Amino acid sequence: MERALKLTAVAQAQRVAEEAREAHKAELKNRKRKMPEESESDTQNAHALDKYGRRLHLNRQSASAARVRREVYITALEGSLNAMETQNHTLEKTVEALRREKQELNRELEVLRLHMHYQQQQQQPQTVTKSEQVAALAAEEDRAPAVDAGSSSAAPENNSEACGFDGWVDLDKDEFAAMVAAYVDTNDLDPSLFLDRDLEDGPPAA
Repeated sequence: MERALKLTAVAQAQRVAEEAREAHKAELKNRKRKMPEESESDTQNAHALDKYGRRLHLNRQSASAARVRREVYITALEGSLNAMETQNHTLEKTVEALRREKQELNRELEVLRLHMHYQQQQQQPQTVTKSEQVAALAAEEDRAPAVDAGSSSAAPENNSEACGFDGWVDLDKDEFAAMVAAYVDTNDLDPSLFLDRDLEDGPPAA
């Protein structure tokens, strides 16, 4: 790109120099037309000028035009190169500023992505894995009280056997009924578990 700009600057300088040369040649021609005509007393000198001086005069015009063209070309080229250097320096500053701005925008974008990810995590339902569920059930079972094997939840076929008294076969019917009532009251049991017919029958035989 820099080479293309330099070539463009050279071409522009050449064009400006050529225009200056043509303008200078036209000015010399106009100046010659405005010169006063030679008097008759200078006829001999005039012929000499026609033979030698006119050619010399044309050579001088060409040299002058070429010199003007060269000076204009150099001036135009220097101006173009200076403008290119200034523009290049300005572009370098602009590129550096854009690079810093890009880095800042990338940092802000990363922060926004993290914030959006955090919000999505908060909005999603909390799922519990199977292993976590098993661990929670195991912990719940550890905290639960042990069930007494002799509790009333598994009542025997004969409700009177739920009392679990040792030596109750030696009690009579009234003593057995009193013992059962005390057991029900102490253990906060349902009295319906012990039917009247069971109490009337007394303790089972040995």
